Parts: sequence; structure tokens; C-alpha cells
Amino acid sequence: MLDRAVLRNLIESYANFCDAGEPERTAGLFTDDAELVVILNPGADPTSVRRGREEIGGAMAALSRYWSTMHVIANVNQEIDGDTARGRIGCVAHHIEGPEGERRDRVLNIRYTDQYVRSDGTWRFKHREVRVLAVEKRPLTIE
Repeated sequence: MLDRAVLRNLIESYANFCDAGEPERTAGLFTDDAELVVILNPGADPTSVRRGREEIGGAMAALSRYWSTMHVIANVNQEIDGDTARGRIGCVAHHIEGPEGERRDRVLNIRYTDQYVRSDGTWRFKHREVRVLAVEKRPLTIE
């Protein structure tokens, strides 16, 4: 049960660091040789593949173009086998974009498919696939 809790914390830390605009901390959750595969268009081939912490950090820095983001984690499923594990996670991500007075909420339904590895007692992402399943753009009013 402890490994499940630690992996859940890893998953939630990723979401929190993304939302806090901390790309270096987000990248630090990955192994040195990790791979991040991003599929932005539902049903399409990968949009980008980032390898290693430096490239992954660069991808995470791109979130700064949004006024704010909020990643809500759901449906966490994990299979642990010694020092390796696999996970499948649901997420609803809100990306607030546009100039003031014209802001909208770009809502992404995401499925993460993960591979984790434990080294020196620390769990990290070895591989993360970010697959966008659906996108909705909503008008936004902030009062």
C-alpha cells in the first residue's frame, strides 16, 4: 500500500508542478533517460516525443503560455512489480487562455499511460504518454 501512495504522490506532484509553473521540478520527477510522448489530437500519431529531463522540462515550460492551468487527477490504476510499475490515469485539465475579457477555458480530457521505476528508494517516471481524448473550449468569466 505504501508504494501505491508514493506513486499517487508522484502523479499528483506532476500535476501540481505543472500548475505552479515549475518545469524543472516537473522534469525532476522523471528518470535521466525518461521519455514523454504527447498526443494532442485525439486519434492522431504523437505530436512530440521528448527524451531526458532537459527536453521534458522544455515541454513543461511551454505551459507558461496559459494564464493558468489546473490538472484534476482521477481514475488512478497501478500495477506494481518490484521496482517497476505501470499506471493508467485519467485527468481533466483546464488551460485558461486568451486576453483579459476574452478568456476561455480549454478543457482537455487526458489519459496518462505511465511506466515507473524505483531507484535508490525513489519512484520516478520512466515513460509517460499524454493522450488527449477530447478538447472543449468554454467561455470564461472570472468575477
